[in-house]
Amino acid sequence: MKHFEVAIIGGGIYGSSIAYFLSQQGIPAVLLEQGVIGAEGATACSGGIVRVYDPDPVLAQFSLFGTIEWSAWSAYGYPGMSPYSNAGCLYRLSPTGYTRVVELTDTLKGIGYRYEAFSGSRLQSRFPQIIFNTHDEVIWEPGSGYGNPRLAARNLAEGSCLQGATIYENCLVKGFDQCGNKWSIELLHGSITADIIILATGAFGRQLLPDLPVFTRSISLLQLSKAGTGCSVNYPIVDEILETYTRPVKDGGIYCGTQVFEDVKNPGELSSYGQPEKEDAWMRVQKLIQPEYIGLPVNGFKGFDCYTPDKRPLVGFVSGLSNFFIAIGFSGRGFKYCLPLAKAITWQICDRLGKTATIANFDLYVCRLSKQFNCHYEAGG
Repeated sequence: MKHFEVAIIGGGIYGSSIAYFLSQQGIPAVLLEQGVIGAEGATACSGGIVRVYDPDPVLAQFSLFGTIEWSAWSAYGYPGMSPYSNAGCLYRLSPTGYTRVVELTDTLKGIGYRYEAFSGSRLQSRFPQIIFNTHDEVIWEPGSGYGNPRLAARNLAEGSCLQGATIYENCLVKGFDQCGNKWSIELLHGSITADIIILATGAFGRQLLPDLPVFTRSISLLQLSKAGTGCSVNYPIVDEILETYTRPVKDGGIYCGTQVFEDVKNPGELSSYGQPEKEDAWMRVQKLIQPEYIGLPVNGFKGFDCYTPDKRPLVGFVSGLSNFFIAIGFSGRGFKYCLPLAKAITWQICDRLGKTATIANFDLYVCRLSKQFNCHYEAGG
C-alpha cells in the first residue's frame, strides 16, 4: 500500500498552496482532488478579490501579508504565470465603520499597510465612475487588486509536483480510519496510508466529517459586458453601504455580487442561479456605478463557499483525531490570505513531524497570528 507522510484532501487554492509549501520542505505529500485541480468547489467560481481592510482585525493582518505575496509572485519565485492583477481596490465604509477603521488602519500601518482615505468632494474627482453620497468615506488600497484562483491553484499544484509531491485528480475519498499511528484513506478504487491528514475540502468537508460546525452559503455573481469604448471600472470595489462588490473582467466588463443567499448543509443542495439573484445584483450595481460605465447582463452563475458561524476559518489539529488537521471555513474571503496562512500551516505540520521548517519569506508573527484560528472543533463532540 502506498504511504505518504502527509495526505491533503482537496485540490482547491488551499490544498494546492499547502502542497506547494510542504514539498518545498522535502515532505512527500499527496494531493487528493475529487475533480480537477482548481476546477471544483469555491476555487472554481471565486472572483479572487484581494484587499487588505477587513472588519475582522486578524483577517485584515493576514490579508496584508497575502497582498504582499500576491503582488510579488514572480519575485518570490512562485511557479508559472502570475495569477494576480495589481489594479488597486476601493472600499466604501458604512457609517458605523468610520471609528472602527481608524484604530485598525493604525495597527496595519505599523506592519506596512499602504492606503489613502478619501471623503467629500475629492471622491467624485478621483473616482468618477462611482455614485457617491455627500458623507461617504472610502479607503483606496493601491497595492490590492484581484487574482485568478483557478490559475493560482494549478500553478501551485504543478510546482509542488516538480518539488516531489504527488497529485491524484478525479480521485474521490470515501473515508478514513486510524490504524495504529497511521491513517488509512479509502479511495474509490483503492487505498493509501499517511501519517497526517489535512482536510482542505471547503464546503465538501461535511461529506467526510458530518458534524463539522460549518455550512454552505451560495455566492452568486452577475457578469456584465463592457459598457462602451474606453468605459470600464478596472479595479475591484467592496461596498459596505450597498452590501455588494464588483470585480473587473479582462474584456472590460465586471462581475457584481448579490445579497440573495442560500444556506444549506452541503453544496449539492443548492438551487440553480435564477431571477432573484440577477435582479438583486443588477439593482445594486446601478446604485453603485454611473450609468455610462455599466454594461449589460450577459451571464450569471452561482458558486458557494464554506462558512463558520463566526466567519473565522477552522484551522488546526482536531481534538479527538490524532494527526488530523483541518483548514476550511474561509467564507469567501480566504483567497486573499491563502499564501501566508498556507505557510503557517506548513510550519505547524513540520513541527508535528519533528522537522524544522525553513520557509522563504516567512515571518513567525504570521504563525503566531494563525493560532487565533485555533480549531475549536472536537471530533464526535
